[in-house]
Amino acid sequence: MTLTEMHPPPPTILEPLERLYWQHQARILATACRITGSPRDAEDVLHSLFLRLLRREDRLAPEALEAAYFHRAAVNLSLDVLRARREQVPLEAVPDPMDRSGSTPDEARRRRDLGGQLRQALAELNPKAAEIFVLHHLEGWSNKEIARLLGTSWSVVAVTLHRTRSRLRRRLSESARLAPRVASRQTPGLQAGTD
Repeated sequence: MTLTEMHPPPPTILEPLERLYWQHQARILATACRITGSPRDAEDVLHSLFLRLLRREDRLAPEALEAAYFHRAAVNLSLDVLRARREQVPLEAVPDPMDRSGSTPDEARRRRDLGGQLRQALAELNPKAAEIFVLHHLEGWSNKEIARLLGTSWSVVAVTLHRTRSRLRRRLSESARLAPRVASRQTPGLQAGTD
């Protein structure tokens, strides 16, 4: 009998993390893609999440992590991507994953523009308000589920959602009012009195 047979090496942190990766990766990718609008950014979110877990190995008990942890981490990392993108790339250049292939080009462009504006507005929100909005409206969680996940009351979630929806409505309607002015300045021939 060899020494390694008598004293097998302890399992490494990678084994439980790999199991968790395969168990949660599809849901993390779907969540991140819905929020960021980009499959490439969704993959970055997935890998960033597991790299963070790997770096925390001294404090980590991967088996203890629940699905809610991975979902919340995916939402928060996706919102971080939106905030970073706001400073780097114009959001209008990012395609909307919800683009319907059977729609007219104008409808597809309008949806893409609206999706970009919504992502930009989410990136400008308070992180907690953005998280609550995404969990409710994009992920379909109830107010009670969000309250339990965030350790707060149902009423705080409801009030935050109401205020966030109002802010986003104002922001999107301002963008809609400004869009024709910007387009008319940028595109010759669209100004009043021209042919």
